[in-house]
Amino acid sequence: SVLNSRRSFTTLRVLRVVRIIRVLRVVRMLTFFRELRMMIHSTIGCFKSVFFVMILFGTMLYIFGIAFTSAFIDHMSELSMWQDPKHADLIDFFGSVTISGLSLYQAMSGGRDWHVFFQALETMEGQVWSYIFLFYTLVAIFAIVNIVAAVFVDSAMQFSKADHQLMVHQEVSNRRDFLSSLGELFQAIDIDDNGFITRDEFDECLKQEKFMAFFRAIKLDYRDAQLLFDLLDSDQSGKVTVDEFIDGCAKLQGEATALETKVLHLEVQMVRRQLERFIAVSGAGSFFCTSSMTVPTIKKSPNGGNSP
Repeated sequence: SVLNSRRSFTTLRVLRVVRIIRVLRVVRMLTFFRELRMMIHSTIGCFKSVFFVMILFGTMLYIFGIAFTSAFIDHMSELSMWQDPKHADLIDFFGSVTISGLSLYQAMSGGRDWHVFFQALETMEGQVWSYIFLFYTLVAIFAIVNIVAAVFVDSAMQFSKADHQLMVHQEVSNRRDFLSSLGELFQAIDIDDNGFITRDEFDECLKQEKFMAFFRAIKLDYRDAQLLFDLLDSDQSGKVTVDEFIDGCAKLQGEATALETKVLHLEVQMVRRQLERFIAVSGAGSFFCTSSMTVPTIKKSPNGGNSP
């Protein structure tokens, strides 16, 4: 019976794990949990950085802990000083290397106020170690902690970029927002609300700063209004519909990509080859026509006969 109960307990544990995995898969597929998925993925990816951070902080705390403990032992040279209440905090905070490291960690992480440790070190002669402690807090809090935070942020961003499904969701969301903003812009330009933009309406909108700022944001050159209107008016009807406006702005957005540049290069090469063949054929044909239409002249010979 005990064996059967253990087996049933193991089976229940396996079923629970399977259910958790199913829930995680559902969370992964839902767009609503995209931020949560990104945080979990980034946290898992930062474990390597956490390991190196532990080594960095451990080394720093160990070095400064040895220094402060050695100074404490040199200062407490007499037995009466160990019984003096004035040095009680100094003994509690820097009595050994382990305690010194823990005190330094508390001062850096906010576990205790650094001024408490500073006052304890002021009981030592010369107050040199008090200023060394200030230097430690300056380096630890304002330099190393900020650098470590920047490393964690960069690692999280890199791992979030490596998540292809998250990138697809983000790209789809950005594309949807961009098309929505183009639709709102079309409605703002269409003053009479007739469903299309005329050339006059387009010229008038380019005189307003808010429309110019939008075109600058999508990296669309609006300086030549007539040319831009002709590019958006794909059917050359003199009117730009909402579909033409959205499709044209989407195609003209940003700079030329490497693929578009390569396609343009291939098209230019193709046109050049066709033009060279046309010139070659046209040159041969004109020479043939000219030679075939040449009529030989007949000259009279001195003896009265005709000669070619």
